Amino acid sequence: MVLDDLCTTIDALELPVAGVAEHPERETVLEVRSAVTAAITDHGFLEDCLFRELALLRRGVLRRTLIPFVVLPRIGVGIALGYHPPGGRPGPHEHTAWTVTAVWRNALEMATFDREESYRRQELVPKNTFHARSGRVGFVYEPCIHEPRNPTTQWTLSLHVVSPRDGEPPAEDVDGSPPPGLGTRPRGDIDQITGHPYASVLAARQRQVFAGELLRAVASVPGPRAQQLRADLGEVASPRVRRFWTDASTDREVEQANRTLTRVDAALSIDCRETPDGTALYAHTASGPAQELVVNDVARAALLVAAREKTFAVDDLPGGLSTDERTSLADALEETGLFTRRQS
Repeated sequence: MVLDDLCTTIDALELPVAGVAEHPERETVLEVRSAVTAAITDHGFLEDCLFRELALLRRGVLRRTLIPFVVLPRIGVGIALGYHPPGGRPGPHEHTAWTVTAVWRNALEMATFDREESYRRQELVPKNTFHARSGRVGFVYEPCIHEPRNPTTQWTLSLHVVSPRDGEPPAEDVDGSPPPGLGTRPRGDIDQITGHPYASVLAARQRQVFAGELLRAVASVPGPRAQQLRADLGEVASPRVRRFWTDASTDREVEQANRTLTRVDAALSIDCRETPDGTALYAHTASGPAQELVVNDVARAALLVAAREKTFAVDDLPGGLSTDERTSLADALEETGLFTRRQS
């Protein structure tokens, strides 16, 4: 199965069209779950999803919730990837419409809460805990409160098929205001920190982390398409992750000769300051200056150039640095999120 097959299957089901304030029958949601269950173990399907997700990552949008990489236009249903860090728990939140969730890689633990009692008593009342490993597909039909948790020491990746009505205010089936401790489930892109350029830095760091986890997930998938996917993901992953997980071993001198770094946002203000530990690179954020990187005297001249120039060739950095030293400094600059790499 490929992504288009799943989209065609879901689109043909008896789901309300976009903009219609109706919920589907439970059996229809179970059909969506069956289709996702058949797709989630197919390499071709996952490759399709990751190519779409990669395009989303390249947009450079900082996010705090699910953002679909595809939306079915007729019915408004979205398909999205979820990223769960080791030990991660986003907090209890409420679903007000149906969703289907598959664990693609690693495992999740799902804690549920008694919604009616939680509203009545104005406190979260635990109900059940479910454990799901890779390949497990679950669903939500009735409005519910739950919290996904990653109980492991590795990242977990999940796939979500989401109703366009999920996230609407609760219906009048519960009385009172939401109980304390119940977080909202925001939709769409995060507020870009009132438009501050430093939001681009945070988005770049997030993009590197997400791309690195996707690279790990497809590291052993065979075939030329997976090889191309690894190469493409490597372009947005951090330098060290890129070298470790992509197929081609890159000569460091060749890579350095073609390596140019550019400020992630031309409006971003950065400078250098002397500290007891060495020369520090600072970025100006919405809440004040933030120290991003500290180097010793050997790399001081090179760091001053990086702070001054919007774009620079790594090979032209001053200070008589060796190839390894230039590579390590350039890697560190990229991984701060302040600079992105482009081929000259």
